[in-house]
Order: sequence, then C-alpha cells, then structure tokens
Amino acid sequence: MVIAIDFETVSTKSLKDSGTYSYLSSPNTFITLMSICEFDISEALGFIKDKSYDVVEEYLFCKTEVLELYRDLGTDRILTDYFPQGYRYDLLAHNRDLELHAIFNGQRLKDILPKDTKVFDTMLMARRLALPNSLDTLSGLFGVHKKDTRLLNKFSIGLTLQEFLDKTNTPEYEKFKEYCKYDTISTVNIFLNLIWKYPRVQSSLYSDDIESMILEASDRVNDRGIPIDVDEVAKAKSLLKDLQEKNSKICQARFGFAPTQVLKIKEYINERSPIKI
Repeated sequence: MVIAIDFETVSTKSLKDSGTYSYLSSPNTFITLMSICEFDISEALGFIKDKSYDVVEEYLFCKTEVLELYRDLGTDRILTDYFPQGYRYDLLAHNRDLELHAIFNGQRLKDILPKDTKVFDTMLMARRLALPNSLDTLSGLFGVHKKDTRLLNKFSIGLTLQEFLDKTNTPEYEKFKEYCKYDTISTVNIFLNLIWKYPRVQSSLYSDDIESMILEASDRVNDRGIPIDVDEVAKAKSLLKDLQEKNSKICQARFGFAPTQVLKIKEYINERSPIKI
C-alpha cells in the first residue's frame, strides 16, 4: 500500500526567499490542508493500463480526500494519526522535502514515520529520466489537468494563520481545497505512469541503487547543516567581486565582449573552431 500526500501551508515567511528548512521551522508557518490518497500499486496499475485519462482521473478523484488540518492545530494529534493504522505503508509525494520536514503540532513528519517506510518522490523519479521537474508540466504530460494557481497566492502566501482562517468563509475556499486535492491526484497519476512506461523505474522502487545512496547522503548533509564562517564569506564575496570586475575589463579589452555575453562568446568560438556550439 502507498499513501500519497500533499500539504498546503500558510506563512508570512517566503518559501522562495528562505528555503524549505527555514520556512518550515518558522513559528509563522502552519500546515492548513492535507490531501491524501491511499492505493495499492498493483490494483492501480491494472486500472491505469486499460482506461482513458478521464476515467483514471475520476478513479483517483474518488480515492483522494482533503483534510482540514488547521482545525487540529494546538491539539495532541500528529500527522501519522491521519494515515491508515494497523498495517505497513509507503509514502509518496512530489518534491518530498516539504512534506518530510513539515512540522505539525511540534512534530516533524520525518521523525515520526515508521522506520521501514519508504518515501517515493515523483520529482526525483522524473529527474532521473530527464523529464520535467514541475508537477504541473508532468500532470499535463500524463493527462491530468488542473488548476487555478492564483488560489495558492490567495490562501497561502504572505498570510498569517488568522488571515487564512478568515478566508475559509469565502466562496473560493472550496476551490482551494480542490486545488490541494488535484496536487495529490496528479502525483499519483505521474507515479503510476512512470512505473508503467519505464520498467527500470518499477524495478528500482525497492532496490538500493547508487541514486538512493546519494539521496541518503544528501539528506544527512541537509538535516545536519554545514557550519559557515559568515565574516569570511563576506570577505570572499568582496574579493570575488573585485576579481570579476578586473577579468571582465581584460576580456572586454582583448575580445570586445564581457564574460557574461554568452551569444558573443558562442559566435567567437564558432568562427574560430571546427567544433560548433
């Protein structure tokens, strides 16, 4: 069994400017919604191979629900309480960093998952196949189409929790819940299509290949962090800026263009080399 999830959050902090770890650990960041889809890989694969895109979308739509986690903020509930109980499951997300490191009522999901839970990430799976990273682009590629992205700006970005709560009484709130639902529907559909159309993806799901080892090492580094001497970094940036300005002037005087003028660099090389760029 696999449980696919997607969170919606609200925060006055910018995810884009601060990065996942800083954003999720901020006291001003809260999980508001979670869409969840529980499915059996074999059953779902059998269904997806024989049905049209529209029928598959409806199948996944019926298996996916949206939970209003904000209603349980401040209680003793933790994220795994919302998952099926009594049997083993694996987890699925798109760009799993946000889900794994999300904090709900003081507990980070990564710390409370059962130790034998394997976490699949459709973004990383797509990257290994040189496919697009974006959930929206992959969704269109594999037949599930959504969504009104302005709702994310309206219900998530730059808001306090109270401002979000005030918006739950507006007509567009139900559309926002559907937006959240389609994130998980799209993720499951992408996952199943990748397994179906790329046999080596399916064969590597439960094997520890070199990519898995690299990912584990990356996780350890990211979770631990790296000590930085901020004063020395500032000095290095200043030195690099001076060096860049100096070399830019040399390049300009010698070749007639700056090192940042990529098209002119290509033209220069193509005119003088049998190797064409």
